[in-house]
Amino acid sequence: MYLLLFFILVILALLEFLLIRKLPRRISYSSVPDRRNLEPGEEFCLVSTIENSSIIPAFSLKLREHVPQELVSRLPKRPIVDDCGYAMLCSSFYLMPKKKTVRRTPVTLPFRGRYLFRGADILVGDFIGVKETRLSFQQIEEVVVFPKRLDIGPMCDALGSLMGDVSVRRFIFEDPILTVGFRDYTGREPMKAINWKQSARMRSLMVNQYDHTTDPSVTVVLNVDYGTWNNRDFELLEKLFSYTRMVCEALESKKIRYSFITNAATAGTIGGWSKVEEGLGERHLSIILEGIGRASRDPRESYEFLLSRVLKTAEQGRTYIVLTPTRDHRCERELSGIETVSGNPCAMLYADEGGELTWN
Repeated sequence: MYLLLFFILVILALLEFLLIRKLPRRISYSSVPDRRNLEPGEEFCLVSTIENSSIIPAFSLKLREHVPQELVSRLPKRPIVDDCGYAMLCSSFYLMPKKKTVRRTPVTLPFRGRYLFRGADILVGDFIGVKETRLSFQQIEEVVVFPKRLDIGPMCDALGSLMGDVSVRRFIFEDPILTVGFRDYTGREPMKAINWKQSARMRSLMVNQYDHTTDPSVTVVLNVDYGTWNNRDFELLEKLFSYTRMVCEALESKKIRYSFITNAATAGTIGGWSKVEEGLGERHLSIILEGIGRASRDPRESYEFLLSRVLKTAEQGRTYIVLTPTRDHRCERELSGIETVSGNPCAMLYADEGGELTWN
């Protein structure tokens, strides 16, 4: 009898040793969101994989996943907030030898922004429930929530009126790509307009003659330089981002090609997002919306410097739509310069005035 009891104690001691020393090394964890770009409040799943590659069963595992504090989960318990401002999704379970479990937690993020998931801690309990070994799994996964979508109907109407005016004026301008012939040099044309091969053939200076432009082109300019933002103004900033989305989606719906330029700083790595070249389509729009989703409250440069950048690359016949938090009379010189080069008035949208297009 005593021998059997001694044998059982030895087995339990060995099992306890293996659970404390060996098992934690064979527990692995990984987690990834099943969506990277989201709408505000759109449900997605946090997919977590925990594996026990040991031949020893894990009788007690406590999982604490570090997730954004803004996360809304379907779990009955509210997430615990840690010292770093991250919430912890907590759960307990066991795992048999050579098995893994995949857990899909439905969650949502209600507001625009870039959110990080920073791995998890797992507490591995021993056989008799006296000691726990803590395992830390550091990883960074991110999701980006787009700005809130607004009704683009009014914006489509405003853009229809705007592009109608541009369509009337388009015959004033020539398109430097569409060459339809040659004519004599008058001395008023720039030197780059001279066609030297044709001039040699005709034995007099000849310049290219271009067709009139036919396709409207637009540049969307987003300014977030507003001075010092306070809590009341954050709502204004979010409105500005939503209005920017509304403008871009309205241009998409009308099949008008557009480029994008901004002074908004972005969180994370999205190189070159301060300027998106002209394009059209779902991918083009997604690049812009992801950048807006990553945008922080601090500008990379002033409003004046942003418009100076726009002025340097301004084109004849192009329409410029400028979105800014409020009226700022400091930049009238830059706006006038853009209008002079393009030949079109700048369309202005002020977030604090209800998001309606006006003309400068």
